[in-house]
Amino acid sequence: MAIRVWATRVVAVIALTALWEAPVRATETDQFLSWLVEIEDSLDALNRFMNEELGVLLRRLRAEPRDVECSRVPMLYYEQIFPNMLDSRIRRHLYLVAEIDKFPSAEMGYGEYRNASLYRKPLFPYILPMARTIEVGGIRLGTDKLGHMLGLSRYYYRRYHRGRRRGETVDEALARAVRWGARAESKIVGGLVDGVFSYADLEANFQGLQLARRFCEGTERFLESTDSGWRQARVIDMREFINPGFDETYNINYYTRFRWHRVEPILLERYCPQLQSQFVQERFERYRAIDRPSFSRRLLQEEWQDRGRFVQAKQRLENICDGSPGTPVEAGIEADDG
Repeated sequence: MAIRVWATRVVAVIALTALWEAPVRATETDQFLSWLVEIEDSLDALNRFMNEELGVLLRRLRAEPRDVECSRVPMLYYEQIFPNMLDSRIRRHLYLVAEIDKFPSAEMGYGEYRNASLYRKPLFPYILPMARTIEVGGIRLGTDKLGHMLGLSRYYYRRYHRGRRRGETVDEALARAVRWGARAESKIVGGLVDGVFSYADLEANFQGLQLARRFCEGTERFLESTDSGWRQARVIDMREFINPGFDETYNINYYTRFRWHRVEPILLERYCPQLQSQFVQERFERYRAIDRPSFSRRLLQEEWQDRGRFVQAKQRLENICDGSPGTPVEAGIEADDG
């Protein structure tokens, strides 16, 4: 059984490494490392980038002779900003623009960052690219979450539209997309590949879908039709989509047994003492005051918690910092391995 599990994981890593054209590969961030660090808010810089990029796309579309359906525009927008991991405009912007404050700074190399992080203890065969932490609208998030918003979310969007064309209600189509994303997180881009099942990744994926829907749906849509083509009717404000669920110290990851044995001692030794600090508690209080769990978070809570899968509570610091070491549940990803 153990050999088969490891063989499956090795194959998954090899397959993931080969998918250079995929929009998102497994990337992790250690947001605990920035718990007691001040980070300047990058909301204005991010909003400016998102709206400028939309302006570039709409000017290009108006110059083309063919008409483009409204539902196609958000896909073209995401492809322009985040075509793949080797050619990402949003990633370059986040890393190169000095106005966007990051922790650790770009001066800290990959090896130094990894060795200071939760993932310092190696776990064969995982090699984790490390994303930095930024703050947007008062929310801490890894830069990888914006890759999820503009990368994997396009697959959510396709499944959502496919469901709607088949006559599904909005909620049915949303559920279709969310369930697909959860399977992908556990088998392809998360749990099976690097031993980390990120609820924050799933929230970023879903909010990317919600962002895409707003191009053409609802009373506050981003686009309107004119004689000369599509025009931006409303500015994109990322505060409407980035929420406390993006912060992996608040919307905690679920770690597989193998990863948890390496992560838990670091949490107990380094971060349990920081949990009750004023800096952390004030942030969490602010999160709780504004947190409105999304459709995705509610659906996954209902469907998985009842079945004992990916149980976050078992690994939350509030539950392991009382002197009793946390014990990863036996259900979840491990239950699917065999």
